[in-house]
Amino acid sequence: MITGYASNSQAKDKEFTVGAFLQPSPIQYGLGLDRYKDNIKFTIIDSSAAAFPLMINGTLAGLTNVSLLPTAIGISKKLKLKIVWMDIVEPDVFVVSPGIKTAQDLKGKKIGTVTGSLTDYMLAKYLSMNNLTESDIVKVNLESQSTATAFETKQIDGAFIWPPFWNQMVASGGHILAESGKGGIPKGFQLYIFSDRFIKDNRKELQEFVCTTASAQKDMLNEYPKALSVMAKRVGISEEGVKAALPKDSIIPPKDVVTSDWLGDLPNNIYDAAKWGEGLGIISHAPTVNEIGSYIDPSFAQYVADGKCSGMGG
Repeated sequence: MITGYASNSQAKDKEFTVGAFLQPSPIQYGLGLDRYKDNIKFTIIDSSAAAFPLMINGTLAGLTNVSLLPTAIGISKKLKLKIVWMDIVEPDVFVVSPGIKTAQDLKGKKIGTVTGSLTDYMLAKYLSMNNLTESDIVKVNLESQSTATAFETKQIDGAFIWPPFWNQMVASGGHILAESGKGGIPKGFQLYIFSDRFIKDNRKELQEFVCTTASAQKDMLNEYPKALSVMAKRVGISEEGVKAALPKDSIIPPKDVVTSDWLGDLPNNIYDAAKWGEGLGIISHAPTVNEIGSYIDPSFAQYVADGKCSGMGG
C-alpha cells in the first residue's frame, strides 16, 4: 500500500504487463520473493528496441532495464514514453590481453564488439578520446556469449563487454583498460520506461509498481547474499554468475535515484549515445539534451525518496 493516493477497496486492481529481461535485477529478485501483486504480469523480452512498438500499442505498459542506445532510439522517434525509474548501473568493462598497456597499443589489434550495442558505443568513445578511430583496430563482431571464449582462444585481443563475460576474460588472464562511468566513458544506466498513455491512466498502479521494485532494490543491498541465491534460481545461473553480472556496488540505493545522475548525467549520456547512433545511421536525427529531459518523469522516484512507500522507509 502506498500513501497519498485515494483508495477504493471495492475496485479491482487493473491488470497490466511489463517487459523484462531474464537477467539479475531487482525485478527478478522481487519476482523470486513473490513481491509483485497478481495484477502485474511480466513477459520476457530479448530486445528493448523491438519491444517499444508493443508498449506504444498498449500490449505492454512498460519496459525495464533499457540501456542508453535503445532509449535514445525511442526518443529520437518521438515515441510517447517517459523514463520513470532506474535500478542499476551496469559495470561494462574493456578487457585486453596482457601485452596491451595503453590505448596506443590497440593499433592493429583484434577487438571484439557486439555491433550496435551500448558497449560498441563505449568502445568508439574510448578510441575517440585517445585520438584513435575504428580503422586503427580490427573490429570483430561477436555475440556476447562468444566473447570470453574468443578471448581465451586468442581469436581476439580484447573486448568492451558487459558482465559476466568481462569477468571471465579477466579470469583467463586479461586486464582492465577502461570501464563505464570512469575517464569520460558513459555510465551503463538501466532504465524503466513506460508509455504516456499508461502513466496518464494508471499513476497509482505505476507508483505501486515502482515502490515494490524500490523495496526489492533496497533489500538486495541489505541482504545481498540472500539476493544472490534468489536470483540464481530465478535466472538459472550460479550465484557466482549472478555476483559477476550484478555486483553489489552496481545497485542504486532507491533514495538516491533522484540525484544529479538522474537529472544531469542521464540526459547528457543519452544524447551522446544518440549522436553516435546518428553517425552510424541507426538514428536519423539525434534529439537535443532539453528534448531528452522532457522524457524523464522524476515524480515516481521522488515519491520513493520522500519515504512515502509504506514499509520501505525511503
